[in-house]
Amino acid sequence: MPLLPTILTDLSIGKPQRDYLGFLLPLLTGLPVRPTHRNLTRFGGRCRHTHGRQAARACDFAALNLAGLCEVVPHAHELAWAGDSTCLPKSGRKLPGVGWRWHSGEGRVAWGQQLEVLSVLDLDEHCSYPVHGGLQEAGAPRSRRSARRSRPPRAEVTKMLALLDEALAVAHRPDIDVFVGDGHYACEPMVTGLAARDVVLVSKLRRNAALWVPWTGPPTGRPGRPPAGRAARASMPAASTAAASANCP
Repeated sequence: MPLLPTILTDLSIGKPQRDYLGFLLPLLTGLPVRPTHRNLTRFGGRCRHTHGRQAARACDFAALNLAGLCEVVPHAHELAWAGDSTCLPKSGRKLPGVGWRWHSGEGRVAWGQQLEVLSVLDLDEHCSYPVHGGLQEAGAPRSRRSARRSRPPRAEVTKMLALLDEALAVAHRPDIDVFVGDGHYACEPMVTGLAARDVVLVSKLRRNAALWVPWTGPPTGRPGRPPAGRAARASMPAASTAAASANCP
C-alpha cells in the first residue's frame, strides 16, 4: 500500500499513532478472523495493551478516508453524500448507547447499538465509499414498544449532521452538495440542517408526510378547506421531496 504512508504523513497526527495506523490498516485487509484486540495480537507483533491504548485515542478517520478517496477517484466523477443507520446487536447492558433499537434489515426491534454511517456515492462508477461513522451516544428506548414509536429519533439526525460537519470541514471536493438518504432522514430537522449547510436532500416520502398546499385564491364563503386546495394537494408531484419533507414531523 504505497499510498497509505503518503496520506498518513499529511495528516496532523502524532508519530506513534501514524505508525500504528500504518501497521493496523494493512493488517485489517487480510485478517481472516473477526478483528479484536486478542486476534490482532495473534496476527501482529504488538500486544493487546498497545491495541487498547491506541483504540482509545481519537482519530480523524474522515480526513484519512477523504484524502484517500480524492487520490483514487478521478475529479471528473460526480459525487454525492449518502447516510444510513444500522443496528449492531449487542448482548451487554453497560455499553454506551446500548438499548432497544430498530433493526431495519430484519424489520424488528433488537437489543444493541445504533451506528450512523456517512458515505460518498460515485455516480459514475455506481458504488459507494464509507468515509465516516459513529455510535449514537444518546439514551436508547427502554422497551420494545417505545423503540417502535420513536422512529426516527432526533438524536440520529443530530449525529448524522455532526458526521457531515466533520466531513465537510476536511473535504477536498467542495462541489458535493447532494445528500442521499432513505425515508428515515426525510424529516424536518434533517431538511433544515442540510439547507443551512447548502446541501440538497434527495429522499423519498414517508407515510406520515404532510403535503399541504396553501390556498391562494379568494375566500369561497364555505366552511372548510376550498376544493381547489384538495385538488392541488392530490396533484402535487412526488418528486418534490425536499419541500414536502420539510413539513414531516
